Amino acid sequence: MDERRSHRRYPLDLAIRCKVLKNGLLVSGRVHDISSRSVCFVSAETFPVGTVEGQVQLFMDWPFCLADETARVLTAWGSAVRTGSQGIVVSFRRYEFHR
Repeated sequence: MDERRSHRRYPLDLAIRCKVLKNGLLVSGRVHDISSRSVCFVSAETFPVGTVEGQVQLFMDWPFCLADETARVLTAWGSAVRTGSQGIVVSFRRYEFHR
């Protein structure tokens, strides 16, 4: 099977918190894999696909130190593009690291 993704995905087992800004729904789970454009995570909870872009906010305690060697939190904004038995996929509009 040919890989159609244009951005390489990296497997990662990491806690994630997701907030739907429109209604305040909070979803937590575990990251399955991540790329520079999206993340796939599994959760016992779910939310509707097609959430307006910019309405979903993600928080992950980043497990790798950056240049200054301090722990960071990755915060990302985007929209859910797929939900199902294999997980929730959120496409990033933007992301930033915070101390």
